[in-house]
Amino acid sequence: AGFFDNSKEVDASEFNDKFHTGIPILLEEETILRAFRQARDLFLWTNRRLLVVDTKGMTGQRVRYETIPYRYIDGFVFETAGRMDRDAEIYCYTTISDILDNGI
Repeated sequence: AGFFDNSKEVDASEFNDKFHTGIPILLEEETILRAFRQARDLFLWTNRRLLVVDTKGMTGQRVRYETIPYRYIDGFVFETAGRMDRDAEIYCYTTISDILDNGI
C-alpha cells in the first residue's frame, strides 16, 4: 500500500460472497464481520480469523493470502485518530513466530 494510504471500511457482505464462491477461502460456517481496504489490499475480520489479502506487483495478478486464527492472537493495541494523526491503527500480538512484519 502507499505511504500515506489510510484504510477505509468497506461492505463486508460483498467480500463474504466473493471468498465463499469466487475464491473459496472461507469455511462454510465462516462469515466476514468487518472488511477494510488499504489501496489494493484487504483486511478481513471473520468470526474465526483475520485474513489479509495482499495484492502484489504492478498488475495485481499476484495475490498473497495470510490468515491468523484468533487463538494465536494474544492481545492487541487500538489507537484512535487524533488531530494531527487522522487514522486509527490496530496492532496484533501473536504467538506465530514466522509472520513477517507487514504492518499487520
